[in-house]
Amino acid sequence: MSFKKLLGLLTASLMVYAQHTPDTGAVYTLPSVTVNAWRSTLPGIAPCAWTYRTAETWEFRRSYGVEEALQRIPGVFTQDRSGNGDLRIVIRGFGSRGAGDRSNNGTTRGVRILLDGVPVTEPDGRTALDLLELSALRELELLRSNSTFLWGNASGGLLFFRTFPAMTNLPLTFSLTAGQFGFRRATALLASASNTGSLGLALSHSLTQGWRRNAEGQRWWATVALSSQLSPRTAVEIGATFTSNFFRIPGPLDWDTFLHSPDAANPTYEQQRARRENRIGNFRLMLSSFLTEAQQIQTTLFVQPKFLVRSERGTYREFSRVHLGGSALYQHRLSFGSKTTTDVTIGSDAALQDGPAIFYRLAADGGRDSVIRQNKREAALNAGTFIRIQLSFSTGWDFWTGLRGEWLSYRLIDALAPSLSDRKTFHALLPSLGLSYRLSHSHYLYAHASSGWEVPAYNEVDPPPTETGHGINPTLKPMTSWTLEVGGRHDLTFPPSALLSRLHAEIALYWIDSRNELVPYGSGRFYLNAARSERTGIEFQVNAVSPSGLAIQAMATLSRMHYRSYTVDSSYLGRSGRADFSGNAIAGVPPVHAAMELTYTPRGLPVTAGLEFVYVGPSYADDANTVAVPDYALWHASLRLAEPIRFAGFAFVPWVELRNLANRRYVGSVYVNPDRDIQGRALFAEPGMPRALSAGLQLRRQ
Repeated sequence: MSFKKLLGLLTASLMVYAQHTPDTGAVYTLPSVTVNAWRSTLPGIAPCAWTYRTAETWEFRRSYGVEEALQRIPGVFTQDRSGNGDLRIVIRGFGSRGAGDRSNNGTTRGVRILLDGVPVTEPDGRTALDLLELSALRELELLRSNSTFLWGNASGGLLFFRTFPAMTNLPLTFSLTAGQFGFRRATALLASASNTGSLGLALSHSLTQGWRRNAEGQRWWATVALSSQLSPRTAVEIGATFTSNFFRIPGPLDWDTFLHSPDAANPTYEQQRARRENRIGNFRLMLSSFLTEAQQIQTTLFVQPKFLVRSERGTYREFSRVHLGGSALYQHRLSFGSKTTTDVTIGSDAALQDGPAIFYRLAADGGRDSVIRQNKREAALNAGTFIRIQLSFSTGWDFWTGLRGEWLSYRLIDALAPSLSDRKTFHALLPSLGLSYRLSHSHYLYAHASSGWEVPAYNEVDPPPTETGHGINPTLKPMTSWTLEVGGRHDLTFPPSALLSRLHAEIALYWIDSRNELVPYGSGRFYLNAARSERTGIEFQVNAVSPSGLAIQAMATLSRMHYRSYTVDSSYLGRSGRADFSGNAIAGVPPVHAAMELTYTPRGLPVTAGLEFVYVGPSYADDANTVAVPDYALWHASLRLAEPIRFAGFAFVPWVELRNLANRRYVGSVYVNPDRDIQGRALFAEPGMPRALSAGLQLRRQ
């Protein structure tokens, strides 16, 4: 659909709406629905910095990936690389690690991501975002802490996406979007619930040319979800998701090229047609049963077959993998009189990923040559058991404590060099405790201390030159972290005559000490535990709504993230000397990040207008703090119907959005610890999106 047609439809909709008067006296008969009170599928969440969002936040936005769902959340920093869904997601400084061409594309780390209750994150901590189609996702929970227990934790936190929550009713809905740089998307959704279960279906297709050369992308995505109430106490959820995701990678630019030709691709990436072609399935089964009113058991099984193809660093790579696992959970609530209750949660989970990785020589056209460069089988098994106890008092105090035992094993089988086949095991005990107090129904304070870990990913375990007899670096240790956090959340409602009708505010202060940080050597050819870091910050968010139709969402993050100790021993690279980066800022993380969105729905007019401001402070792209990344500020604007037009059994909502109003040139993302070209220039800058107009139409069956 062209821009002229979409914009014309928006104008026509306003004219039609001006003549449309809703029937406020109409009576509608809705189907009866039996709701079973399921407990959270994320047990073990401590009172801490937590965000909940629904599709209303992002459904009228241009978003090829999930970045729009994560905007305006304090402590969360996302960067869109080139418009095809490849993102950098950083939470409280975790997720920014990288080393040149080796670990800056296609996956995120330091953050654990779940989809419909099962992990998308692989056992080694990396997450490919192919299974996340934002236009079909309905809910998001985000935890900015390492205090989760089920499916393990991550240093940065947890993202939990849902497609169709149990017992969801969603009429047949079509969403059509078109935008500049070849962006097109079509999505269809349907969910129906009865008193015995629900069924949800979704299909989406997206296209983009990107705003740089060699940045094209295309994705097909489909899901089906079935939930059924087998008995008054037992329910089951079954789901399947499929995706075929193709995207090219334009790569990083040096500073001069960024300034003069921001739409260019990195010459090497373009010549090799750098790309990823991922085909992934996700099958899941969840059974929940209340043994009594106070006892619940929940079991989950999943399997994710994957076939991945890449053109990367002069090789054509094929990965055939299966990611599978399961969990078991038992919850028991004990009451001691009317003043104290105790919730005990015990659980265990395990996830395995295994399969061959075959690297071929890259042909001249970017395809597969017949020469095999590498033939390995990479297996990773992650397992854990935990217990969590929470005491709740009628006085408003809550106390909780928990302990998780974590275990991870790598097994490498090298078909071309059998002597390098190897094993490596990591393990840890992760305690946590916290305290919270409800001043009232509207005011909530909390404090907690929690521990987390992060193991080296499979692309970070190659041994240094001094370890010639190993396929996996025997000296590597997991990175461990301790988080101390205090904060509060406040919700206020005002009388009709007041200036505001609703106000939500939250604040969080944290200190994180991380040890055994991984340090890249030789542009990431191998890693060593050679650093200790400290992260401190304050996060603030406020949402306010006035009776006049004006609403504001604002957030700010101020942080100081630096290395307390960091020494590079050049002898591992055959040179003498040491480099000391102690005191340097952690690369890829701005110390200041702020955003604000104003929306206005005037009385008597059927539109909602929005104006958004984003500021990202200066940072560094390398651990040596020699490659500076300048700050930037952006403005965005949007317009949509506040109430749908109802015609021929459908409700229509057209919308339009203009990103980067001033057409500012800025560094949208960086390659952390970048490589350098033959002239010694750092290849770090990924240009952000220029001014871009997008428009869409949502049609919902009534």
